[in-house]
Amino acid sequence: MRWIFLLGLVALLILITGCTQTSSSPATPVPTGVVALTTPTALPATSSPIIAGQMQINVTASQSGNDVVVGYNGGASAAYLTALNITIYNNNGQVVRRTMESPKPGDVYTFPYLGTPDPDNVDVIGVFTGDVEQTVLMINV
Repeated sequence: MRWIFLLGLVALLILITGCTQTSSSPATPVPTGVVALTTPTALPATSSPIIAGQMQINVTASQSGNDVVVGYNGGASAAYLTALNITIYNNNGQVVRRTMESPKPGDVYTFPYLGTPDPDNVDVIGVFTGDVEQTVLMINV
């Protein structure tokens, strides 16, 4: 009696789990037509090698006494640099913004009396040919 009950339970479980389903026929591919291969043509050369986010210049910032000093030292993309937008955020809430037009390698910009005993945040954005802007320095001094 026990064996019949167990055999019936196993048969019921097989039916419930779907092991007795018949296999479906495999999918048949449908022809899509003729595919024409073409040779890619060369892209037109761009007139400017300016790519946002890939410009490379060297800018430093430091604090000397109460002055904040920002230096520009050139770099691989120096020929394309048209301006430096410098923003200094003091911990006392003061924000100073200056734009340095046509910077040259070796230029040093001094912002007198802007340093505080606490770190000041200096953000420098380089403006390149074609008005491409890129953050080139973010530092606490």
